[in-house]
Amino acid sequence: MRHKPVRTRLPLLVLASASLLSGGVLAYTNPYTGIQHDSWAQAGMFTALSQMQQDNSFYLRSMDVLGDSRGRTQGREAAASGSGRQTPPGNADGAARTPGISATDFRPAGPRRVPEEFAAMLGDRGDVELLRTLHGAIDGMDGFRRHNLAYAMAFALFASIQVAENRTLDESQQYALIDLVNEFLVTGGAFESMSPRARTDAYDFFIITGALITALEEEGRKQRDRAMRDGARLLARSTLDAFGLDR
Repeated sequence: MRHKPVRTRLPLLVLASASLLSGGVLAYTNPYTGIQHDSWAQAGMFTALSQMQQDNSFYLRSMDVLGDSRGRTQGREAAASGSGRQTPPGNADGAARTPGISATDFRPAGPRRVPEEFAAMLGDRGDVELLRTLHGAIDGMDGFRRHNLAYAMAFALFASIQVAENRTLDESQQYALIDLVNEFLVTGGAFESMSPRARTDAYDFFIITGALITALEEEGRKQRDRAMRDGARLLARSTLDAFGLDR
């Protein structure tokens, strides 16, 4: 059976990804928390993002990394009011600790089911091959740290910022954001609370989301297709919102 062209399928895949970010059509109850999510991918994503969504300092420090005046202004206000944590949790002596990037490495577990979840939402298993191809292109990219959740989440952030805000992060900003995501995953306890299978699902979800954003924008530019580029921005904004950064 021939697969539908990338041009016709990518916009539909955006709807699936945005739906998983905000609420979709599948149902899954997390056995560890009892919270109902719309899919396995959403459950892993929700756990990974929980600390960043709840702690305003992730927003403030992200804006600072990006050179956005909103972070500096709100950071001063938070410091004056005593709200918003500006440094990672400390040891008993109060000294801040910053975890190394290996702290969010993991060993993949269980079936790689995120592409199937996307396809199930659209009722077309032909999408599975396309999504696996997009995932493999990023997963095997030179310089990308495979099976590291912080890298996968940061990649989705890079793609979203580039498309939604029309800006490209320099290398120092990219590494600073990777370190920031890594820090919050570890010091906030989210990474430790996730099972190996949940880490795997979240990792695959963020890679595919970032790859979809990038693919849509690139294809839209090449084909001068405004609808595809609008879809890229929709997904980028949904991703930034999930991180608490679309303000």
